[in-house]
Amino acid sequence: MVTVAGELNIGTAAAFGAHLTQAIDFRSPPRVEVDLAAVAFCDSSGLRELISAWK
Repeated sequence: MVTVAGELNIGTAAAFGAHLTQAIDFRSPPRVEVDLAAVAFCDSSGLRELISAWK
């Protein structure tokens, strides 16, 4: 489970993507849940990281 809080924007998206990649690489088969309940704002760079991890 990856829990995210605050804002997902251009300044935080790279670190978020790195955490997602680490979580995916840790699981076999790769299955990761992302909790976005505490995210106040998400721009296209945050969405890009989510979509990249999904693919």
